[in-house]
Amino acid sequence: MLVYALLCFKNNGDFVGYVDSGNLLLDGKNIYNSMFNTWPPAFSILSVPFAIINNINFHLVRFLWMIVLFQCLLFSIKTMTEFLEQKPVTYRSLFSYYIKKPWFVLSLLFVCRAMMDNIMYMQINLPMLAVALLALRENKTIKNNVWIGISIGSKVFNIFLIPLYVLLRKWKSLLGIFIGLLVVFVAVVLVFGIEQTLQLHRYWYDHIASVKHGIHHRNQSLMAGFFRLFSEENILVNNQKPLIALKDSYIKAAYYTFTLLLALLYFSMFFRQILKPTARFYQFSVLVIITAIPLLTPLVWKANYIYALPAVFYLIYHYHLHKPNTFKLFCFSFAMFCLTFSAEVIVSRAGMYWLEKQNVLPIGQLLLYFLLLMEYEPKRRAEID
Repeated sequence: MLVYALLCFKNNGDFVGYVDSGNLLLDGKNIYNSMFNTWPPAFSILSVPFAIINNINFHLVRFLWMIVLFQCLLFSIKTMTEFLEQKPVTYRSLFSYYIKKPWFVLSLLFVCRAMMDNIMYMQINLPMLAVALLALRENKTIKNNVWIGISIGSKVFNIFLIPLYVLLRKWKSLLGIFIGLLVVFVAVVLVFGIEQTLQLHRYWYDHIASVKHGIHHRNQSLMAGFFRLFSEENILVNNQKPLIALKDSYIKAAYYTFTLLLALLYFSMFFRQILKPTARFYQFSVLVIITAIPLLTPLVWKANYIYALPAVFYLIYHYHLHKPNTFKLFCFSFAMFCLTFSAEVIVSRAGMYWLEKQNVLPIGQLLLYFLLLMEYEPKRRAEID
């Protein structure tokens, strides 16, 4: 993977957007003059170091960013391993002890595609995942959630942890998030001033966050999948007929109804645990929310499915302890085909594009979501708790 990272140094990906937004801020120009900047205003402030170092040396900033990405990846793997083993784990043991464990090697294999995509395009998804996994660590609740709040203010994805905290009455965690959001807002105000801050947030919401996102197959969000299934626009964009032609308003209603059903499924299955949540159930619920994040976000590229990492590790670990039945094994295998083995290197570029038109990645993530819920079943709760 290190060799692959070096080969990807000149690949722009979203990283060019990070640099552009930072440079626009440094030059005193409108940060949304760049077509690549689709993030809240705070992200441009975070991108200033990228722009400064990039202006000094093109390769240096990419090298430093790669180090950050690898560190976030190792942190995510270490955090999940500690959660599963219920004991401290060192980085050294990941490469000396756990690398010999079949469940650990399989987990790495099945998330390899998402890891490579993030390295290739130098995406910020790995840091976002690492920050979200801080929610598993309750030893420094407020401090950890301050970072989650900062991540929400910068790139929104982790915002779905907030309703979970409300549902499970995690008030200290909520306090940490709102402190983080306040830090972000104050930083933006100090840079732009209060009036321009409000204008920039309004522009971001009106022209980026709330607009209709494309249904091109590269957008592997669940919402885009619904539009590919039911919108006539899919004929023009993806050269594919919809199952049933519906109006956009009906498609959105169907999507929001489906996501509501996903939430109700979790609520109905674990109603008693929600009323009296244990620490372990809270951590399990964090994994469920992280798994749901790519499904709830309207604009999702394949690299965003690094958010599948916690669910993959969790399921493989438990399947090696408790042999799954044929149905679960089939569902998990199909999910791994969707998320991992639908890659271009395996099915060819044309095959990958065709599978993306069939919503391959959200289908795989949906299966992981359902399998997670199935693993926390009554006969195993005593073992898990």
